[in-house]
Amino acid sequence: MRRAIAGCWLLLLAAIAAGQEIRLDAPTEPIQPREYCQILVSGLADAELAGATIDWSPREGTTLMPARMWGGQPFLLFSARQPGKYSITVSVHAWRTNLDAAIDAARRAAIDTESLQLLTDVQRQLAGRYPPKSGSCVLEVAGGPPPPPPPGKLARALILLDSASPNEEQGLQLNLLRNDKPWSKLIEILETRQQDENEQPAALVAAAIKYLDGRPLPRLIGLGSDGAFCFDVELPQSAEKIKATLIERGLKP
Repeated sequence: MRRAIAGCWLLLLAAIAAGQEIRLDAPTEPIQPREYCQILVSGLADAELAGATIDWSPREGTTLMPARMWGGQPFLLFSARQPGKYSITVSVHAWRTNLDAAIDAARRAAIDTESLQLLTDVQRQLAGRYPPKSGSCVLEVAGGPPPPPPPGKLARALILLDSASPNEEQGLQLNLLRNDKPWSKLIEILETRQQDENEQPAALVAAAIKYLDGRPLPRLIGLGSDGAFCFDVELPQSAEKIKATLIERGLKP
């Protein structure tokens, strides 16, 4: 009889605890990027607010501020710059979950009986004082992924040569470009060895090699008015074909 009564009390306490779970009431419709929304928080006593923790994911580009209404109702203000789904969780005594998991791990590890008894005694004492509870919500920020910024208008070109593989015929064609005054101002001809020479060409060569990501040299590379690389193609075989390629892409002296 006593066991039955005890069992009923345990069920009643479990029901009460379940009823005290934290609830987050978030907008059910998507919000707009950079728009602030209000998330009401229920199931938190005043004494629990100071020890409550808030976790959300992803965090980049978000703002989350806890606050209270004039009547004392806690709420969260949330905003995100990027579209997507965001998960928010409010917890109290979340450390208890970690403690219970650690004691379960100690039990599975078959530590000595005396130490395990000490741990379970502490666990039992803390269970009533610090019951863990939490609540979560997921809200959506509307819109698709942001479009990439438009490339800068083609402003000049870089010809990158492999210093380890000189080509005599290629050198003759490039000399024609060097002596072509209008085009020589728009086309820079560099070799990979210039990484070790003066600072400015070295930085440009290093950036170009990183941009090419292993694509073979020699290479004709376009640079936009914003300084970014616009395109790259295998170097055409003649000076005239190099100029024609650049004209097709909008670069003219």
